[in-house]
Amino acid sequence: MGSVNLGGISSSLNIAKGKDLIKKYNAIKDRGKPTEEKCSSERSFCSNCSTMLWVYDKSWPELIHPFASAIDTELPDPEEMVCILADSKPKWARWPEGKKVVHKTYGDSLEDWHRKNGKYVE
Repeated sequence: MGSVNLGGISSSLNIAKGKDLIKKYNAIKDRGKPTEEKCSSERSFCSNCSTMLWVYDKSWPELIHPFASAIDTELPDPEEMVCILADSKPKWARWPEGKKVVHKTYGDSLEDWHRKNGKYVE
């Protein structure tokens, strides 16, 4: 269970049409508890069809993380999948097929992974 997130430079985002349909959502941590707070990240989605578009966090204003399913450009087939937060995966959820690396917590950042694998673009 999860999604394929890409890493991008937020200033490079270009919305060709439908900007008025984009809505934002901030998740709430510890809802209903004294420690309740709004997450700093915001998820953008299409209010017409509910498609998840990207995640943005003001803590890293130069970055944006589009969902691969929202990208018009053809993307290469991944050589392997990187799966994170293995301990949080429900038992009924299956890992993706094919070659994969599984991390109990977080692995490399998107930038670090791309640099290590020769896929980083300046």
